[in-house]
Amino acid sequence: MPYITQDYRQEYDERLDDLCLVLDEHGYSAGHVTYVIYMIVARWFKSVPCYDTIASIRGVLLGTIAEFDRQKAAPYEDEKIEENGDVDLKYRTMEFDKGSIVEDCHCPIEIEPEEGDSDFDQCDCNKPAGIHSTSLHKPFKRGA
Repeated sequence: MPYITQDYRQEYDERLDDLCLVLDEHGYSAGHVTYVIYMIVARWFKSVPCYDTIASIRGVLLGTIAEFDRQKAAPYEDEKIEENGDVDLKYRTMEFDKGSIVEDCHCPIEIEPEEGDSDFDQCDCNKPAGIHSTSLHKPFKRGA
């Protein structure tokens, strides 16, 4: 958790400001940022080379990702959902299986396609798709 005391934050922030200026000059390129993060953890490991350090470094990196997702990525994504609408995969998913599209309608009707049935004509749920792959249905693929 990155919630250290204000005294420590001030000490680090002064130095981070300089580092961030250099990174900004390079457009925060993924390569440059990765280099900086790698060098921090590599120096940490060099100062205490043991498995506990490896485990701690991994935990810190994973925790950093989780905290970034919670604080920055999730609110950003929520804002974009508000702007553009959510992606509704409830009624349509695509998979590439030998070139065919698999679609899910999630209707509650038990349907087993019969030989000769065309594409989705046997679906009674009035959803935009007719291939059933929920636990109530057996898969039926277009072009199969």
